[in-house]
Amino acid sequence: MRIFVIKGASSYDVLTRFSDHAAAGFAELGHEVEIFDGRTASSNPLTFSRIKEDFDLALGFNAMCADFHVTTNGENRYCFDAIELPVVSWMVDHPCYHYPTLTPPIARRLTLCANPEHAEFVAQTGIAGEQHTLLAAAMGEVIAPVPFQERRFEAVLAATWMGEPTSFWEPQCSPEVVALFERALDLLIHDFKVSPWQALNTACMEKSASVTSGENHYGVLAQMLYFVRRYDRIRLVRTLAESGLPVTVIGSGWDNYAGPKGNLRFMPDQSTDAMIQIYRNSKVVFNLNAANGASERAFTGMLSGAAVLSDFGQSLAAAAAHGEEILFYDRTKPDDVSKKLGQLLESDDGEKIASLGREKTLQEHLWKHRAQAIIDYVSQSELLSPTCLEGA
Repeated sequence: MRIFVIKGASSYDVLTRFSDHAAAGFAELGHEVEIFDGRTASSNPLTFSRIKEDFDLALGFNAMCADFHVTTNGENRYCFDAIELPVVSWMVDHPCYHYPTLTPPIARRLTLCANPEHAEFVAQTGIAGEQHTLLAAAMGEVIAPVPFQERRFEAVLAATWMGEPTSFWEPQCSPEVVALFERALDLLIHDFKVSPWQALNTACMEKSASVTSGENHYGVLAQMLYFVRRYDRIRLVRTLAESGLPVTVIGSGWDNYAGPKGNLRFMPDQSTDAMIQIYRNSKVVFNLNAANGASERAFTGMLSGAAVLSDFGQSLAAAAAHGEEILFYDRTKPDDVSKKLGQLLESDDGEKIASLGREKTLQEHLWKHRAQAIIDYVSQSELLSPTCLEGA
């Protein structure tokens, strides 16, 4: 199969690395791959004509470039719909963050989501195409791990300072609307299995309100997620500071917020490559936002030979066995994270989970495994023509 991987403009170098790793995964399976910088594609419609002739499938993370236009026969159309090329839009966080790039009516689109609730959201909001669930994979090369007891860092938490959680609704909102949002947030904060979509719908049903649709509505979902992520991060760092357990927190701003704590060490933001090196020397690696993110930190930590401690995510829980290959904590109960971290650092459990987690990652969570999953998805769907499938 001939695959066209779009490397779009992003302020996060991890998405650029995702494109490189995905391309390498397809190539390892024997497929023809070309990486294209999406920042130049919109100004060169001839490029899309070549794509139609030379490729069977296009892939972009977070629906990058799906909203590009091209003029054909005097008509302005979405590029991938005009050239009828199947497109994989691989979402690495909640689709509500990227709703505008998902709305173009590209019939031959496969949207890959990090969690089943995300796929349900895509289906319910009428986004064209098919949906499946697929997490990201481990970052970095496969190399021999540093022995567990010789690792320099006891525990590492990569958590960029996002600021204080603030009210996201407009000042002119009615008391009824404010109460609706507050109820939805309460559900999200106190039930780790509730999704923002479920929380908002539940709050509306309880208060006999209706859920409207549209870009503004989905923007509210994104703001709810930002609120909870900020709330959870602050509560987590405070809990770790009070636990007395040794943790290195990576992300600028926390030292000023949390104040001097003897058990916490603070480091500034690091690049993806630098984080990989740090994980290779860490006994425990935290993974945050598993319910809404692609959990690449979890698989990268597991591949590095660290024990991964994560909040709960449905897809991640299906990918690694709790208590054997990974350890989950309840983000709604602050004391639980201290208990679980102590378990990993102060018993043999940390080394055992690290070893089994690495083996699971080598068997199932490398980029070649994700590439094969995508080939399987599109081969079983109606996205590809029979001619394309003969070479799959």
